[in-house]
Amino acid sequence: MSSINVSLRLASAVLLLCALHSGAQGQDADNERVAYREGKDYSLLPMRTRTENEAAKEADSENVEVVAVFSYACPFCYKYESTVTEWLKTKDDSVAFRREHMASGRALENLARAYYIAEDLKILPKTHDALFKAIHVFELEPYGEDDLQRMYKRLADVDSKTFSDKFWSSEIHERVKESKKTLRDWRITGVPCVVVGGRYLVDAEMSDGEASKMFAVVDYLVTKIQGERDPSADPPA
Repeated sequence: MSSINVSLRLASAVLLLCALHSGAQGQDADNERVAYREGKDYSLLPMRTRTENEAAKEADSENVEVVAVFSYACPFCYKYESTVTEWLKTKDDSVAFRREHMASGRALENLARAYYIAEDLKILPKTHDALFKAIHVFELEPYGEDDLQRMYKRLADVDSKTFSDKFWSSEIHERVKESKKTLRDWRITGVPCVVVGGRYLVDAEMSDGEASKMFAVVDYLVTKIQGERDPSADPPA
């Protein structure tokens, strides 16, 4: 065999290996882009809802609303809370975050009222983690109005009249009612879970019980929505 033929065969082999390597890299990149899949890692909500940001017609069209649905009574929500806190420190600036408390049944509705009262009075830094710990660390059951009032007095110096007036106010009643309707529309029956952009749901089961995976999927979906709004943006990885 001539040296020319040997050289050509070697060159062809090198080109083939390069092509295979390039193809593998391309496939790896594609796999990264579709690392999270609808039906496996997240689901499409049964109805597209107008998020608070869209309803208010905010000027910043780049905002993506992320809603964490939880309950103080849920042990998994307590377990996930540290991850939520860390994620909030690094979330994209375009993310508009809020929480919704499950309110199915009297006890959960009372806890929801307590959450929205703290939100309204701007005392969540004093009450939020403490209420979780009261239930899941100290094994207390602050599910009634009086129990919650005493706790808010101790944690944030909220007097009994202010708490009671807020607890039974039309404002808090409407806030709970609105939350119940939203979660019904989203057909959410369990927590913890996260709704992204009013259209995608990520729950604990899909995340294999891993809070870090849940919020990795949330970040992916935020980027996906941003890409749909701006086709020139980088695809989610």
